[in-house]
Amino acid sequence: MNGFEQLPLEETPNSVHANWDVASTPLHQGGTAHNGHLMESEEDVYNVEGNVNGSRSHRSSRVIHSDGAGFVIRGGGMGEKNAKCIICVGAFLMFFFGIVFFVVLMKLMGYQIAPQPDFQEYSPLIIVGIDGFRASYLKRGISPHIQSIIDGGAGTDRMEPSFPSKTFPNFYAIATGLYPESHGIVSNYFFDPKWGEFFTMGDGGKDGRWWGGEPVWATAVSHGIHAGVYFWPGNEAEIGGRRPTYFERFNSSVPSEDRAKKVLEWIDFPKQARPELLMTYIEVVDHQGHKFGPESEEVNEAIREADDAVGVLLKGLERRGLAMGEKSTVVVVADHGFAATPVEKAVALEKYIDLKKVTITSTGPEADVWPFPPGAPPPEGGEGSDTVRLELVANLTKMAESVPQATLRTRGTWPERFHYSNSHRIAPVSVQMRLNWTVTTTEEERKKTIKGNHGWDNADPLMGALFGASGPRIKKGVRVAPFENVQLYSFFCNILGLTPAPSNTTGILDAILIPAAPPATAPNGLASSVAGETHKRLKTREGANRRHRKR
Repeated sequence: MNGFEQLPLEETPNSVHANWDVASTPLHQGGTAHNGHLMESEEDVYNVEGNVNGSRSHRSSRVIHSDGAGFVIRGGGMGEKNAKCIICVGAFLMFFFGIVFFVVLMKLMGYQIAPQPDFQEYSPLIIVGIDGFRASYLKRGISPHIQSIIDGGAGTDRMEPSFPSKTFPNFYAIATGLYPESHGIVSNYFFDPKWGEFFTMGDGGKDGRWWGGEPVWATAVSHGIHAGVYFWPGNEAEIGGRRPTYFERFNSSVPSEDRAKKVLEWIDFPKQARPELLMTYIEVVDHQGHKFGPESEEVNEAIREADDAVGVLLKGLERRGLAMGEKSTVVVVADHGFAATPVEKAVALEKYIDLKKVTITSTGPEADVWPFPPGAPPPEGGEGSDTVRLELVANLTKMAESVPQATLRTRGTWPERFHYSNSHRIAPVSVQMRLNWTVTTTEEERKKTIKGNHGWDNADPLMGALFGASGPRIKKGVRVAPFENVQLYSFFCNILGLTPAPSNTTGILDAILIPAAPPATAPNGLASSVAGETHKRLKTREGANRRHRKR
């Protein structure tokens, strides 16, 4: 894929290209949880008996003493010189085969016995996205590696997702600094009436037409910086004519730790090919949250798995002399929180509307409804029957009256704080449910309600997402007030010294950054090329936030 010889310090499986799983649970079905293998070393104890020549002598043979040059064996009819010689040769052979065993063992454990790459002027930004990691999960005390990032830098009680608090809209909001109404990915599944087409996480994830804005990896590439993205919504598509320098297609079967190892493998690329921006995505916490509920032991195990993957990353950086906080910047983020979904708090739409007349693109904490029959989208530019739409509004109004936990929404009437009105992809009619309440299509589906979900009001504390960051330019011990996830894009650009594209970012996270140092001057009076380039990028960035469009 890259044409360069790689010197990985971590063994990873062969790259596998696959599609995002588009089963009923968004992004993932079947899970990626796996059992780690504890590599144990055993120390063999060798006993020296008084039978050097392989046969037991009937004469007295015993070890008398050691004089530093080898064991001196007296008695038994063998001369001291011969005994010394034999034991010295034996000791040499044991030493030789011990070295061979050590090298083989290190190789099997994933270590590369080779000179370290040159990391002297290398300071990468590494972003780890953990799907469904609710901010309050940190209080469980089972994610020490993630906690170490926050303790060594900055954190927050919760980062507020964009609405709807779902996976694709939010990971792309993090990448672009745009609300979903602006970047175009308004849900995990949706309909575009101008094209007469449906977006799915599988095919749509690879089609750049759907994706608006400029993700941070495209910003990096446009500045001549290599970017490696190992799974992230949008990374498979060519957006604005650009892709990440290195990327992998989503494959849920890849273990979480192997994703961290892939990042380390990219870091080991030759200097001229090494990415400065690296991103990876882990979905196991979200998957187990849907299947077993956020308070389950299965979610706790998933949290540990994700944390172990972060630990692999942090330890790998340390071995390379790129310790977090000193040389590397590591940021951990989540797309949304999680809440339980008891079946008694689920409502079936078939009690209130005729399902044969409408197309439903989303259910759960929010239902999105279009006024045309299933499988029969209107021609390009059409949204369906006005008659059906008016009937739909009337019937769902009655539903909201009988179910106080439901609120009817129509496009253009969502409260401003949701930033969820200015897109033709937003459904003309929606039902928004209160926390823990969900809506299904049929009574049969209601009985199958999953144990946990997300997608409710993004301001609810249980929808709050994880954020932690530590790096050379990040102030230590900082607690940030809750903030919107669209603020991250310019934060990433600032760390990398890039001029950001227009976004909804206001730059509030710049307050936790230490100002970039001016370029160092070498003894010959010339500035360091790396420091000089970063300074130049930062100079062109001055005033960029003032030029951002607030859409």
